[in-house]
Amino acid sequence: MYTYYISVGSNMGDKKGYIHSAFQSLQQHEAVSKVISSTLIETEPWGYTEQDTFVNGMWFCESTLDPHQMLGLIQCLEKGGRPQTFDSLGASHARFRYYFSLRLTRCYAFFK
Repeated sequence: MYTYYISVGSNMGDKKGYIHSAFQSLQQHEAVSKVISSTLIETEPWGYTEQDTFVNGMWFCESTLDPHQMLGLIQCLEKGGRPQTFDSLGASHARFRYYFSLRLTRCYAFFK
């Protein structure tokens, strides 16, 4: 069993709706359990500031999917018609830790 921490965010269209939809899709996957979300917060853009505010959050889940399989699942969920929603994926297992940066220009830390 793997433990995952997934950073999520959106600054386009129905921001909270996109995040909520992706969360529900993850919850419904048969290989994923214990899906928990932090409170979603609104943040100002960083770097390129001529864009809408962001809605950001962090998810926790457990899964039998290995880190590369989970990354593939997340990328598949994003292709479901939503703008890019996922920012990073951290995976923990008794023998190793992974971190995938899906965005190289932003860093997030959220605690509930």
